[in-house]
Amino acid sequence: MIMNMLKRIIMLKRIIISTIIFCTIVLLLYLSQYNYILFHYLAELFAITVAWSVFILMWNTRTYAKNLRLLLLSISYLFIGGIDLLHTLSYKGANIFHMNNTANMATQFWIIGRALEAIALLLYSMMSQMEQHQKYVQLCYGILFTVIPFLIIAVFIRQFPDCYIEEKGLTVFKISSEYCICLVLLMSMFFFKKNNQQMNRTVYMSLQLAVSITILAELSFTLYTDVYGLFNMIGHLLKILSYFFVFKAIIHTGLNAPYAVLFQDLSIERALLQSIFDASPDFLVFKDRQSVYQKVNTSFSQFVGRQSEWIVGKTDNELFPEEDADQYSTGDANVMENDIQESEEWHVKGKKGRRWFQVLKTPVKDHLGVIMGVLCTARDITDRRLSEKFLIQIAERERHKLGQSLHDGLCQDLKSIEIELALLENQLIDQNQSEASLVQDIGKGINLAIKNAYALTSDMISDNIKAKTFPRMLQEMAFRLHNYSKSNCDLILNISHISPSDQYHAHHLYYIAREALHNALKHSNAQEIKIEWAIIDNHPSMMIIDNGCGIKKPFKGGLGIKIMKSRARMMNADFNIKSTQEGGTIVSCCS
Repeated sequence: MIMNMLKRIIMLKRIIISTIIFCTIVLLLYLSQYNYILFHYLAELFAITVAWSVFILMWNTRTYAKNLRLLLLSISYLFIGGIDLLHTLSYKGANIFHMNNTANMATQFWIIGRALEAIALLLYSMMSQMEQHQKYVQLCYGILFTVIPFLIIAVFIRQFPDCYIEEKGLTVFKISSEYCICLVLLMSMFFFKKNNQQMNRTVYMSLQLAVSITILAELSFTLYTDVYGLFNMIGHLLKILSYFFVFKAIIHTGLNAPYAVLFQDLSIERALLQSIFDASPDFLVFKDRQSVYQKVNTSFSQFVGRQSEWIVGKTDNELFPEEDADQYSTGDANVMENDIQESEEWHVKGKKGRRWFQVLKTPVKDHLGVIMGVLCTARDITDRRLSEKFLIQIAERERHKLGQSLHDGLCQDLKSIEIELALLENQLIDQNQSEASLVQDIGKGINLAIKNAYALTSDMISDNIKAKTFPRMLQEMAFRLHNYSKSNCDLILNISHISPSDQYHAHHLYYIAREALHNALKHSNAQEIKIEWAIIDNHPSMMIIDNGCGIKKPFKGGLGIKIMKSRARMMNADFNIKSTQEGGTIVSCCS
């Protein structure tokens, strides 16, 4: 059905063009009988318009067409149109050039214009055959364009050979020149025929027709004796027809073909991008300024449980629960208004339940830099979060087991040693031995070790970290680790009495702080370590800052760092560790 309609449209287009050409020829034939000067003006005006249109078209599309052969030919037609204009203005009876009262000047310009056209077509036909010598062909074009002004000047100063003498008619030079022009045109036809495999069929046929008709026109111009006569009129009509076919060839080569190729390339690229878009396992979504879905990929539509066509045109409120939709829309507005990229982890509800996603939002701009929407990419991280949770559970279980073993083993052994030392001390005192004081000092050291060991193990096996007691427990843990490490650095605590939102956050924040402080005491060689805890804009914020040696590059981080990051992600908090300009380290966790 569509193919038949296209065939009808093409056929109708051909009929319209043929009708216009026929009516134009009939009108010109009538005018030639009524007023030959007017006929000549209109015929030449058409030729000049076509010639200059060819140049304007190719010059303005040279970036897309990328066809040097066609560009040089179009420049030739710029000069040809100019010479045709001089031919028209100097035509007998126009009375524009007062120094010209005969048909000689117009005929001289005619010969120059036709010779230029014939040579330009010959060079054009030869360029594809002489790809290795195109520089020489381009040089010929350059010489041709350079000679033209001198030929025009020669006509005006009467140094150009006569072509028409009143009461005698055409000169031998003019007739010989016409035959030479025909010979050059035949040579161009030969090269067109030789290179027809490299040319589009429409272009080839149009150029061959144009050259053939031009040869007929030149032959007719060898036969007239009266510049207003029949053969002169036939020659001008054939010239109009030949220019039409030249225009058709150049339009097809310089405009239709490049844009067809361009659109074909765009279609291929679009299909490729669509395939990549749909093949991506991540969600890819584009929304406009009003957060209305404009394009979604297959992964997203399958998660939502709707066809892509149904989703396009909808908003978050039509796809997700209200509380989730408001959060998504607010994030879109923030990205577009502030022209920023934003990354968050969201617990998104789909057709088969909720899953965790790492969402990246990026503003999309048009060619003027104006934000036209937001591109959202989302990667399913549910399995990763489960793995992180499992890793933390293993770490806490191992920590609990190690703490229990130390409590039940090492601490009990130290307690036994303390008791034995106490008995030994009493015996030495009874015997009035001087070693009693030494044993007493050892006992005090053992006692301190037992206290530190009990404090350490109780911290390792403690699961009762409550939100309300978090500030106090954080402070106690900090002093306990500081004393246990026997570090000489100053410990500064800026701990707010405000508690985290729940025990879940308190638990993870506590162990993040513990790991960070332990690393600072062990590795930083700092003179000062500061722990800061506060609630800023209803968001927990904790920092451990030292003025030690900083982070050595490249920094990869061990298991402890990975567990801290996992704990932060489980709270939807931002975890960051970096060196300061002064050389220390800042570990921050902000949600």
